[in-house]
Amino acid sequence: MTDATSHRPGLRWHVLAVVVLIVLSAVPRLYHLGQPSLWVDELATVGASLHWNPTWSRPIAFVAEHVALQIKGVERQSSPPWKPEQWRARGIDETVARWPACLIGIFTVPILYGLGCRVIGPRASFCAAAFLALNAWHVYWSQTARFYALQFLFYNAALLMYLRLLTSLTQPTAVVLFGVLVLDGLVRVVRSGDRRALKRLLVGLLVPALVIGVALAVAVSRRPEDWTQFFQKPNLGKFRLVFSGAYFIGPPIVLAALLAGVRALRQRDDTATSLLIAAPLPIFAFSVLGFWGRVELRYCLVCLYAWVGLAGWLAFEIHGRSARAGAWALAGCLAAGSLVPLYDYFRSNGLRPYTREAVTYVQVHRRIGERIFMDPLEGGFYFGEPVAGDPPAVADDTHDEAAWLIYRTDDRGTLPPPRRWTDEHTQLRAVFGSEGIGRMARVYVRYRPAR
Repeated sequence: MTDATSHRPGLRWHVLAVVVLIVLSAVPRLYHLGQPSLWVDELATVGASLHWNPTWSRPIAFVAEHVALQIKGVERQSSPPWKPEQWRARGIDETVARWPACLIGIFTVPILYGLGCRVIGPRASFCAAAFLALNAWHVYWSQTARFYALQFLFYNAALLMYLRLLTSLTQPTAVVLFGVLVLDGLVRVVRSGDRRALKRLLVGLLVPALVIGVALAVAVSRRPEDWTQFFQKPNLGKFRLVFSGAYFIGPPIVLAALLAGVRALRQRDDTATSLLIAAPLPIFAFSVLGFWGRVELRYCLVCLYAWVGLAGWLAFEIHGRSARAGAWALAGCLAAGSLVPLYDYFRSNGLRPYTREAVTYVQVHRRIGERIFMDPLEGGFYFGEPVAGDPPAVADDTHDEAAWLIYRTDDRGTLPPPRRWTDEHTQLRAVFGSEGIGRMARVYVRYRPAR
C-alpha cells in the first residue's frame, strides 16, 4: 500500500500522534460521563461484577468492572449483588460504573493506531483512529457500563495483527475472516506438502476449538437462561440492521469506504480488500441470523474499525505523495462529518433513556403507600427500595392501592403492559425524551388510581 511503504514518520511524529489521539478520544468520552441514567443492562453488569462468580466463558467481560468496584472499595458483603436498592448508598453511581469502559474506549484509539501503522500506513492509520475517536457509536459504548468496548478492542486488534501477517507474506490470498481464514491456512499447508505442518495446524485448531466448545457447553448447561435471549423474537426486522449500521457508522465514512473498496479491487490490494470484506461481514451475518433469532445493532459494533480504516486509506491512496495536502483535506472533511452526529449525540442526552428524570417526577408526585411498577434493577437502584414488579405485572395486580408505571417504548428489558389495558386503566402523566433519537430515549410515566 502506498502510505504503508513510503514516507514513514519518525518516533517524534508517532508520539505526537498518540498524544493527539488520546486527547481527541478522551474529550467526548469523558464529557458528561456521569450524567446520563444507568439502564438495566448496565445495572446487570454491576450485579454480575459484584457477584463475581462468572461461568468459564464470561469472566473477561466483567473483570474491568469488578476491578473498578474493588478500587472504589465496594465490598461484596456490604453490597449484596442483586439488591440494587443498596448500591447507590454504597457509592455506586454512573461514573463508578462507567469509567472502566470509558478508559478502554479512550485507549482503544491509540492502540489501533499503532497496530494499523504497519497495515495501512501511519498517516492513513492516524486518520482512521481520528475517525474512530469522533464516532458517536463508539463513544456511546465507551460511556456504557458494558463489555462491548473491550470486545471491540480485542476483535480489531486481532484483525489488524492478522492483516499485518498477510502483508509480511509473499503471496497473501486470505481476505475473509474466521472460517474462511482458517480454510485459507489449511490450503497453504496442504499446498506446501509438509504433512508435519498440517498435523501441527490441525492440532492447533482442534485443541482451542475443543476448549472453547467445552467452555460454552458448561456455560449453557449451568445457566441456560443467559443464552435463551438469542433465540427470542428479533429486535430489528431482517435487513433493517444494514441501514441502521450505515447510519451509526456515518454515511460519509460508508461512502468513502465503498469508494476505497472499488479502488482496492481495481488495484488488487490484498489488505484493503480484506478490510472491504471485514467491514460489512458482521452486519450481513447478523442480518441473516435475524431470520431465526435475536439480533441487535450493538452486535455489529466490531465492524466499525474496518469502515474507518478504509476511509483513512482512501484519502492517502487516491492522492498519493504528490498531493498530500489534498489527502489531509479529504480526511478533515470526513472527520468534520463525524462531528455532526457527535453533536446530536450529546444534545440528545447521549441516546439514553431519561429514566432519572422520570423517577424524579414520580418522587415529587408520589403519595405514601402508592406502589411502583418498573424494571426491578432500575427501580431498586433509583428509588432505593424494592418495586412491586415489572410494568406488565400491573395488569394482574390485585392490590387496591394506587400505582405508578415507568417504562420505555423499547421492546427490550422492561416491556409496557398491554396497550388496551393501559389506555383503559391508567392515566398518562409524563413522557421524558426527545423526538427522533431512538426508541430507548422515550420513557413513559403512567398512573393507576386507587380502586
